[in-house]
Amino acid sequence: MLDKLEGGQEGEPKTSQPQNDFLFINSADDAHQGRARRNIRSFVMQKARKQKLWSTSKRNLSQSTSIPALTRTESTGGLELQLYNENNAGENQNLARDGVLSPFTSYSPSLLSPTTERSAEETSYITYPTMRTRSEAFPTPRLGAQAFSQLTFDPFNSLPITLDSKSHAILRYFSTVLASSIIPLDIRQQSTVPRNAWLAEALLNPALMCGLLCATSLHLCVLGKVPFEDVDRLKSQAVSQINSNLDKANMRISDSNIWAVHVMLCIEESLPLVAERNEPETDCYTVRSIHLSGLSRMVQLRGGLAAMSTNRCLQAFILWHFTAHATASCSLEHTAFSIPDQPSGIWDHCGSPLSSDREHTPNALPLHLQEIQADPDIIDIGHDLGLYAAALDQWFAGTDSSLPTDPLDLQNQASFLTIRLLRWLSRTNPTLTSASPSIPPSFSATVSHAICIVCIMFAVICSSTAQGFSTLHFTTVPRLKLVFESASDRHFCPWNLKLWACAIGAIAAVGSEEEEWFAWKLSTLCVASGVPTCEDLLERVSNLPWVGYRLDKALEAVWEHIWW
Repeated sequence: MLDKLEGGQEGEPKTSQPQNDFLFINSADDAHQGRARRNIRSFVMQKARKQKLWSTSKRNLSQSTSIPALTRTESTGGLELQLYNENNAGENQNLARDGVLSPFTSYSPSLLSPTTERSAEETSYITYPTMRTRSEAFPTPRLGAQAFSQLTFDPFNSLPITLDSKSHAILRYFSTVLASSIIPLDIRQQSTVPRNAWLAEALLNPALMCGLLCATSLHLCVLGKVPFEDVDRLKSQAVSQINSNLDKANMRISDSNIWAVHVMLCIEESLPLVAERNEPETDCYTVRSIHLSGLSRMVQLRGGLAAMSTNRCLQAFILWHFTAHATASCSLEHTAFSIPDQPSGIWDHCGSPLSSDREHTPNALPLHLQEIQADPDIIDIGHDLGLYAAALDQWFAGTDSSLPTDPLDLQNQASFLTIRLLRWLSRTNPTLTSASPSIPPSFSATVSHAICIVCIMFAVICSSTAQGFSTLHFTTVPRLKLVFESASDRHFCPWNLKLWACAIGAIAAVGSEEEEWFAWKLSTLCVASGVPTCEDLLERVSNLPWVGYRLDKALEAVWEHIWW
């Protein structure tokens, strides 16, 4: 190549083309203006093709075409953009729970050549560590949007915030891992609301984006994949962006700014769980109080939580957070703002699972409550609880196409039922506190009180994840035990209602100090009512609100603990 270059410099070229080509046009003739414009376009196109071949020309892409890919460097452990290398063509980097923190890329160079036949290896499907069945059922070519994962969220660098490669990796982890597990009832991981609503809103607002990155980094920090310094840095950036929005009239109480404050509130509540944190826990609670009061004021200025029905995801997150704290304290006494039993507009897009005729759902709970003269409001809630249990059974079984396709609605309904029960508990027994749980004096009040607590446990257990719900019952379980101890045998007739209430209490008491007591109480009731096996017990409570997907195995575990 060098010899040819030197030889070309010594001799004169045989032919030389002019530096510039010209096209002469007669602009005086108006009749030929259209033809002149076509000639100009043709001339420009031909000249450009001579200088550089366009991608529109009829030629195949070279096999050595480079593809940008994100790879992890061994020296720094960070992410950097590198060109395609044939040696690592089959590598599959992912953001699964057991994978490395890097965007996942998987491609093959031969896929760029449309005329080349693809081999079996080149057309293999994208696979995930724990989702082999799903990847086989839904084949996906290797070359796709994931190959350019660094540019997925902002391909044209047009967003109001700048995202580096590390931020892209964190967002990839959120969109592929965390977003699908935000809604506890979304067992099929089919809801797109967290990804389409939360992530889409965050990409347009720096405050919410910093909060989202901080929350995801905190999750990765607990897993040991991100240092706590990154969490602290992102938290400071989020607070700074929130304060900046507060100075703008159009952003002060916007959805994105309220959302960012709510995210920071959840982060401050989770920070004491991180062992590496140097600040005392009192500082966390002080900052939490600031965020909570700010969130309460912002929601109040918007007209309350019911008035925020245009943003379903934000409304649901605040509702769940409120319900979790109220359930843990078993009281609405320290609530930051009021929430109606069912905010208007939450079911405008979809029919409520509790809107069907009550007569068509088998539920003996209202009949038993009427028999023992329970409070009329508790009887009414018992009707709705039975309908909700039937809706959950159909949802988990996947047999009713008329149910909401998005589990966000079912999750909200559990919160509404819990709030109704807590509001009744606060209204009928205002002296009831976690420090001194008093017992209602009358027979009807005692029964209603016990059933109310059991219904709260039922709603929380059935709408939570398979594990980890026991911490919400550390207040309700001691109260239910106190009611059982103070009540006589005739307070819980008939037997099926006794067994149902004690079974729910025993499941909720797992992991608490009252676990052994509820196991003993359930075994005593089973012996007295002639229930020899767990199958018989399940049959006795089958005509009461029961969700087999959530409760069957839990009750079997309690039964094994009792008799083994």
